[in-house]
Amino acid sequence: MRALSLLAKVCAAALWSGRPGTSVILWLVGGVLDGWLAWRETSAAGRRWATLLRDVLGFNLSALVVAMAVRGACEYAAVRWKEGLPGVGMALAAAAHAVGLPVSERAGELYLTTMAGALRFTGSLDHLGAMIPALTMALSGVVLLWQGVNLKQVFRRLAGVTGLVAVVVIGQWLLATGLFLALCDQVGYETEELPVAPFFKPETALVLYAFLFLAVAPLWAALLGVPRSERTVAAGRWVMHPVLATSGLLLLGLGVCWRPEGRLKDGEVLINTFHTEWSRTDRPYDRDWYGADSGYNYAVLKRWYRLFGNVRELQARITAADLERASVLIIYLPNQPLSEEERRLVVEFVRRGGGLLLIGDHTNVFGSASHLNEIAEPFGFRFRDDVLFDLDRDFFQLIDLPGWHSAFTHGMTFFKFRGPASIQPTSLFTRVGLTVGHSKSLRAIYSVNNFYPPPRDHPKMMTGTFAVAVSSHFGRGRVAAFADSTIFSNFEIFYPGKYEYLLNTLHWLNHEDDTLGAFRQRTSLLGLLGFLAFLLARMRQPRRWLEVIALTLVAWGGARLVVAGIEHHRGRFPEPVRPAQALFFAAGSEDPAWGLRTFSSEADYHDRFEVFTQWVLRTGAFSGFHLLDEGASNLLYEHLRRSGQVQTAVAVVVRQPEELGRLRALANGPLKGSSRVLLMFASGVSWEMAGKTLRETGLLDDPALVSAGQAWPNREALVESNGRRILVVADAARFSDQAMGFSEKVVPTPAQRALFDEAFRLVDRLFDATPGTMQPGAAALSGAGR
Repeated sequence: MRALSLLAKVCAAALWSGRPGTSVILWLVGGVLDGWLAWRETSAAGRRWATLLRDVLGFNLSALVVAMAVRGACEYAAVRWKEGLPGVGMALAAAAHAVGLPVSERAGELYLTTMAGALRFTGSLDHLGAMIPALTMALSGVVLLWQGVNLKQVFRRLAGVTGLVAVVVIGQWLLATGLFLALCDQVGYETEELPVAPFFKPETALVLYAFLFLAVAPLWAALLGVPRSERTVAAGRWVMHPVLATSGLLLLGLGVCWRPEGRLKDGEVLINTFHTEWSRTDRPYDRDWYGADSGYNYAVLKRWYRLFGNVRELQARITAADLERASVLIIYLPNQPLSEEERRLVVEFVRRGGGLLLIGDHTNVFGSASHLNEIAEPFGFRFRDDVLFDLDRDFFQLIDLPGWHSAFTHGMTFFKFRGPASIQPTSLFTRVGLTVGHSKSLRAIYSVNNFYPPPRDHPKMMTGTFAVAVSSHFGRGRVAAFADSTIFSNFEIFYPGKYEYLLNTLHWLNHEDDTLGAFRQRTSLLGLLGFLAFLLARMRQPRRWLEVIALTLVAWGGARLVVAGIEHHRGRFPEPVRPAQALFFAAGSEDPAWGLRTFSSEADYHDRFEVFTQWVLRTGAFSGFHLLDEGASNLLYEHLRRSGQVQTAVAVVVRQPEELGRLRALANGPLKGSSRVLLMFASGVSWEMAGKTLRETGLLDDPALVSAGQAWPNREALVESNGRRILVVADAARFSDQAMGFSEKVVPTPAQRALFDEAFRLVDRLFDATPGTMQPGAAALSGAGR
């Protein structure tokens, strides 16, 4: 019964992130089994019900704290260590030979001889489902400590549990491999893709482990079932008051987790383009340059950063004089390496308080990942030479961000990737900023134009959760890394989260740490470990050990929670320092015509306005999205609107009469505070329908309604009403992707070029701008504002 209770808790902890409802039910089942076991012992010993309830609750709280801590540690380990574990390959190969499988081992990798050739396997944390055995050992330790045996008995029995778990791990791998081979026999070895995908799912590993642990349940229960005669009755006294000990642990935990906001700097942003031939920034994204190269560059990124401070492009090798004036250095996709002297200058620049942003991609063509790693390794991370795919949906990853924002996710609701590489943290103090889960890692293929490999599964590929954005502190400076360069290109930068992430990263890098930051962090960590060792050494009773461990984990979690709350509270964007315009398109994240949460829109091209949205960038204005979902963050729009420097406008596309209801809702939302509005009505929406809605919402007064009606015969009308400039456009489908050329890569025909000029003129009229003008130069990096 004890084994069944623990197995329920192990399954509950393993399923927590994906299926919290099932997790809670399984934990309650385990708690009920604990209560039944305690009731049997209570009846035999004549103990009171109050004691029974206290023991069951105390044990389950301790187990829950330990389980969540172990789960978090396993998640971190799985992000950091994706390769095969040392020695595991040899053990698995020996076990495979023992059961007659044709397996060989070399450098930690396993080669299984099949009719399809030699298939490679690896004994990594993800492939072995290491979280489940780790939880099993940890919760078994909780049981042994709680039952009050002496410490020698605890370690002896825990060693037995560890051996049993090791056997189960090997058995699970052999069982999974056998099932895989059986499936191969069913589908045939001649198929291009072998049926390995189900074995990468965490649920599969959980089912196999549950089956095997049930098979060894009698032995497992014997190791956990301590006779009452061997238990220690007295729990012993604390060496100090528990509240005092917990306070000390919490303070030391805060010392480890805490990082001050830092001192704001006033230098320039230096974009290094000398070492790369990708994503040029020297030519503006304007009304005259078209084709794939015009969209696949960082011209808008440069202009976005220039809105908030001085930006300079470095078209020569890095020198000390260049870095002397810089606050932040950006290096992306280098196709030629930095010299040893340049790397030394970069390291020294960061050590003295500079900020460094490294941007990688899903390819190592021309050695870009290798060149970045020569820079990155001193800072505690490295780029992997891979591309990530979702296990179920190819070429797509999307993450929803929690309500509590970090320094990098302030103002963000969700974030969509376009096939990033992964980043491996190599230091305990490297912070993982963004991760993608439920993913697989494949190597790039250089025989195709975009270097994406076919997303086919094979037994050796790395799977699970991967880091795609990390950060670290070095000396007085800071370093940030991001692994999907594509999404900052002109054709992608306007989607939700991109502007915000770039701005948050710039703001974080533009702060300088004090000289004692790293020393304080490492000293606090040593102090925390030392204090924990002191408490354990002075209290030899097993249950007291469990209490100390649980309180330490609670204090650590509390410290992280406090720091996260402070970081969320102080989140802010820097202030714009020059005039600009920004047009935000009101859209629901699930709206199929926009496809904000999908790889691409599934709507008909005449209902899609992606090219038009991107073409706004060619006018010198910025385009973006105002999310209409409940709870979605639109802090960037509000920040720019209130800044006094940026003229903001909201665009609403009404494709069919049923969407007029959305216009009514918007009138009391984003349109209420906007001084400029672009209303685009498709041909299926008549003036009678639109006019009635505009009158009901109060967006237009009666004289303005008369003028707005002229948009139907004249295709557009510009009116002033209630302090707003409103541009009404009829027959909006002429600006759809169907008419605009389907793709941002289009090289326009004369007819399309005339249509483009008409679209540009709409934006100019909305902002009352002179056609063809770009924004003026930049000022110094600004201070911060909410």
